[in-house]
Amino acid sequence: MAFLLVLLGHSFPDSAYEFINSGTRIAHEYIYSFHMPLFFVISGICMMHVLKDPERDIKVDIKKRIIRLLIPYLFWSYVAIIPKVVFSKFMYLPYDSSQTWKILLGSSPNGTMWYIWTLFFINVIFILLSRVTQNEYVWAGVAVAGFVVQKIFGIPYAGLILHNCLYYVIGVFIAIWKTKIDENVTGNKVVPVIALGLMLVNVPVSIILDTQANLVSSVLCGTALVMLVIYVKDGITKNCLGRFILLASAYSYGIYILSPWVQVAIRIFLYKKLGLNYVICFAAMFVLGFLIPYCVLKVSEKLNWRWLNVLLQGKA
Repeated sequence: MAFLLVLLGHSFPDSAYEFINSGTRIAHEYIYSFHMPLFFVISGICMMHVLKDPERDIKVDIKKRIIRLLIPYLFWSYVAIIPKVVFSKFMYLPYDSSQTWKILLGSSPNGTMWYIWTLFFINVIFILLSRVTQNEYVWAGVAVAGFVVQKIFGIPYAGLILHNCLYYVIGVFIAIWKTKIDENVTGNKVVPVIALGLMLVNVPVSIILDTQANLVSSVLCGTALVMLVIYVKDGITKNCLGRFILLASAYSYGIYILSPWVQVAIRIFLYKKLGLNYVICFAAMFVLGFLIPYCVLKVSEKLNWRWLNVLLQGKA
């Protein structure tokens, strides 16, 4: 669900230019107010079993993250320089080759790759921290301190890590408290109402705060979506939408990496240069942004070339 929101957020053809009306701008701001923090929350949930097992081999865990995250980040960041240079006259922001070294600091010419770079270092930090102490409240203290420091001083590059550690640790605590959360949410018919209420409350919040990934919106909508997923998880395969969400889940990481290539091409050439209808471009960016990468990943799996799967989606 979080991934589909990212795909949707990237599908507004005017998001890189100037919004054609206030409705599309509000929809875009709403999605961006919480969807990336939600990814870090999910990452924290998934990493809890690693962090809470002090007997795990730290070298193996970090090596896995290098393959899964760092290699695709570096590969696609440097590959992105080619179209940026070749099609520079069509680009909204032409690429400055003198800034290539900044890729190593998380500033990628492929804008969506910042998340992968940030997640890699957050994972490494908390894997190392978990070997120092197994007290999750110490982890929370470190995350809160980093968040506050970033808010006060606005540290470049490392600021992305400091800011998003907080959401990551929230995910860890959700995983720790999972049993209690399940008991209160599963089958509780009030949950959809509460979740819908939280999502609606975020409409004015996202407009008033007018900032991407703000803490209030992230807590409101993150809580709502986590509650909904727990509420519907047992019956998720019983309808077409549920089966589509499961399909998207299986390939979401690879599609996240590849979809910008499709979406940016549609935005530049079909929308900006050819002036194709807004709704058609929006639909094409969303649908083809999913289908083309999905097909590429399926072909990659059939070929079973290990190096190709590693580069495409960090899958060894």
